[in-house]
Amino acid sequence: MVDVRFSTSLQILLNLALRDREGDDLVTSQDLAQTLGTNPAFVRKLLIPLAQAGLVETFKGKTGGVKIARSPKKITLREIYEAAVDKNIACARETTNKSCPVGASMKSVFTGIVDGMESALRTHLQSKTLQHVLNQAKL
Repeated sequence: MVDVRFSTSLQILLNLALRDREGDDLVTSQDLAQTLGTNPAFVRKLLIPLAQAGLVETFKGKTGGVKIARSPKKITLREIYEAAVDKNIACARETTNKSCPVGASMKSVFTGIVDGMESALRTHLQSKTLQHVLNQAKL
């Protein structure tokens, strides 16, 4: 199963950055959902960890909504990834044949592989900001 939380969270922040640049104060989860082609409940679910990470500010009530909390130049893609995704890229199967030499060692070997993948990914994402993506997309 493909996890879309990071890409959707990135889209949310890109939308909020553009709205902020245009002078829009707050954006509703309904507006974001319509832009993203998804449902507002999914957007609200993604906004919770983004707010906890200090990437967005949320305001409740009839005139409430969400806005970007910092300049796109100061938000790294790593911050977005770490807020959006709560698990590693991959993991070893829990059930393997322990009497098989491959199966018996697979979990520890694969954990080392995944740790390297995660480290490389986080290093790469740390070097990119939301502003980089805005520039790349010519937004």
